[in-house]
Amino acid sequence: MTACPGVSMSCDDPYLVTGSQSATLPGDLTERQVRVLRLLRGSLTLTEIATELSLSPNTIKTHTQAIYRKLGVCTREDAVIRGLDQGILRSPIRSGSGISQTAVRPAQSR
Repeated sequence: MTACPGVSMSCDDPYLVTGSQSATLPGDLTERQVRVLRLLRGSLTLTEIATELSLSPNTIKTHTQAIYRKLGVCTREDAVIRGLDQGILRSPIRSGSGISQTAVRPAQSR
């Protein structure tokens, strides 16, 4: 595993959630970690992801560090790429006019 500056590798607990969500999936990720990885793919900040999942931002940071460790990456972009490569994430569906609207986060009006 590559050492990543600024990423704590001290979280050795593979069970960051309890109950049925502790079952592991491809890449040894829990269901909750896969949900976080899917949201990391978009442009949401960690705080916005926390709000979306009704979790604390610190919990999202812990999940993100565990995802990076389990996938052997150091960045959000590399985690998404590894998720795509391992089949954890699906490639966006492309229509004749580009990426489908479900894969694109709508712009916020001000």
